[in-house]
Amino acid sequence: MSSEDVVWLQLDKPLTVEAIQQILGQLTTLRYQPNESHFGNLENAASKKEFISFAEITDYALGFGTEVPAEITRVMLLLLADFTAKHPVSNGAAIINRILEFYQFDVFPQVFTRGLFASPTAHALLPIFSQSKVYYQGYLLNAADVHDIFSWQPVIWPADFPASVQHISYLDLAVLVYTFIQFKQIRQYTQTLFAGNDYFLSAEEFFEEQTNNLATQIQAAIALPEEHTTYVSGLGMQLNKLLAKFGEHISDYFAEQGSSSPDYLIIKENFKINLNLLPGLLKPLTQKNLVLIEENSQPTLNSSFVFGSAPLMQTYAILKNLEQTVALATLLQLKPSQKKPESENFKNSSLANTYLNQVISVLKEANFADIIRQTVTFMYATCKTYNLVA
Repeated sequence: MSSEDVVWLQLDKPLTVEAIQQILGQLTTLRYQPNESHFGNLENAASKKEFISFAEITDYALGFGTEVPAEITRVMLLLLADFTAKHPVSNGAAIINRILEFYQFDVFPQVFTRGLFASPTAHALLPIFSQSKVYYQGYLLNAADVHDIFSWQPVIWPADFPASVQHISYLDLAVLVYTFIQFKQIRQYTQTLFAGNDYFLSAEEFFEEQTNNLATQIQAAIALPEEHTTYVSGLGMQLNKLLAKFGEHISDYFAEQGSSSPDYLIIKENFKINLNLLPGLLKPLTQKNLVLIEENSQPTLNSSFVFGSAPLMQTYAILKNLEQTVALATLLQLKPSQKKPESENFKNSSLANTYLNQVISVLKEANFADIIRQTVTFMYATCKTYNLVA
């Protein structure tokens, strides 16, 4: 592995949105490397900061309700490793390396969406120190047992762990980062799917500007989470509206497309779906997003948030609706009667086939293949309501 394939966690080096995207996509590896001033910073920190004990962090582990999806927990681990690297503690290297081992071997702490403000963070941290529960290979196990499986030496909670960790909503920040990264990938995918389409090109500048503005603000929240905690829910609201607007833009396009002759998609033997009826599935997805936005229309001050659900889990739900919208749009865009882009690149059938192959190659990526699979399941579940079967 070359040095370009490694992202280093260092005291003075910020973890970026782009780096997290590369790590999640398995294009780079995350490693920890203390700089030369690490121990000097450790002495300075001891005289300036308040600390939190293991008993205190354990008291926050009062989570309940639904569990946080593994893809969000993965990002929480990365952010907590970054926090520990930026706040030197006596055994910081051991803590960070154990967090990265969890990430590398797909050991995910059991985290809940409801509880005290610091409950998700506590549930994510405790397994690093052999407490609480984790998921490994699909099984919910005691964290101590997983340490035994890997013959990992116990990591001791340091007496100088910064108390500021309890004031940062790492669940909300992880949802924000993950959802934003997924939205960027969806936008990139739709640029291939709707290449040369004037309707989508006309709105590209708006979505590009909004995406760039959010990227700057989210990056600031990652770099200095203590200073931006109260703004995270506001950033989530911005992202909610952007996701919903993007989904509505896709839905409106297909609502305007009409066809007098039915086109059918063969899902499996003896089961075909009338593609002209699929736009009817787009509308309820758009409506769901509007309801979710309305439910979370007022910013929540994190300091007053007690025994509730993480506000940004609604952002994750809106993302899932957008993924289904994009999957349905893919099926509609590739149906036989759908006009292909009228740009210079698509004037003959050979280049049109090249376009289709480009879209299909993107669909082979794990994320989008899973989206399509889930959407087909979604269509099975709703076929009676929408009379999709010919």
